[in-house]
Amino acid sequence: MSVDNGFSLGEAAELGRELLQEMGFDYGAAAMETDLIIREVTGFDRIHIMLNPDQGIGQQLYEEIVRLLELRRSTMPMAYVLGHRDFMGLDFYCEQGVLIPRSDTEVLVETVIEKLEAQEEKTGSQKPESLYGIEIGVGTGIISISLLRHFSVLSMVAGDVNEVAIELARKNAAYADEQIMGMQGEHVSISRRLSVIYSDIFQNIESLRLYDADNHADLYDFIVSNPPYIKTDVIDTLMSDVKDFEPHSALDGMDDGLYFYRQITDRGYDMIRPGGFVAFEIGFDQGEEVSELMKKRGYRDVEIRKDLAGLDRVVTGFR
Repeated sequence: MSVDNGFSLGEAAELGRELLQEMGFDYGAAAMETDLIIREVTGFDRIHIMLNPDQGIGQQLYEEIVRLLELRRSTMPMAYVLGHRDFMGLDFYCEQGVLIPRSDTEVLVETVIEKLEAQEEKTGSQKPESLYGIEIGVGTGIISISLLRHFSVLSMVAGDVNEVAIELARKNAAYADEQIMGMQGEHVSISRRLSVIYSDIFQNIESLRLYDADNHADLYDFIVSNPPYIKTDVIDTLMSDVKDFEPHSALDGMDDGLYFYRQITDRGYDMIRPGGFVAFEIGFDQGEEVSELMKKRGYRDVEIRKDLAGLDRVVTGFR
């Protein structure tokens, strides 16, 4: 594609709309995604771009806009194209090889927050001096980081088998500290309260277990996980931007999609204190099956929570 030094913001926007409509976007979606790319490259906000369509852009910026448009036209997810996305009010770095954050996961984070706060209200006690949590499958770190932001007394250990995810989660924890400091001044560092380690489910997390005065190793307050839950034979039927770009290891829940729920439900029971809980994100059709797994293992007050679309999204159960 030829590059013209004289291209303006308006012409770049028009080009983007044309390219993305060619891949099947309707006009509105093509315009919105083009706008995101232009804003990312130029640093201009939407109003500036709208009010200054004749403003010229140099060759370097134009070439970068075209490069990102071509990536998006290849069906690469926008979060990978831009290299970041928002989750619960914070920006998170995203990169290929790590599952992209979904807004549905906000239901999981909000549920954990509510459960912890409800426990405090139920006992009528003062706020705890400390809380300890585990995340299985940290990915970009959105779950642990969002929880750590909410609870200043919380410390978490988060495991993953994906080395790229481990480094990205650590990077995002430091990035969250930078953002929060700019928003609200002093705060309790997230990166200092989050230990991200290589661990196949509980493999290496077990060596970090907490012990009380009676040598009981059950002092974690909760376990949270959004594990791989798609059946192996379904992955090839997913949309191309998912199956062709996102890591299959973060999608594949084995034959029936329940492998990781079984492992975490069973082994996690002995990792939490009495009164502690496990919280899962689930596929829309897995609520009853995951609930039964938890009930059979002895969890009590097992509950299914729906997302904004009315679909089963989260299952929780207490020890």
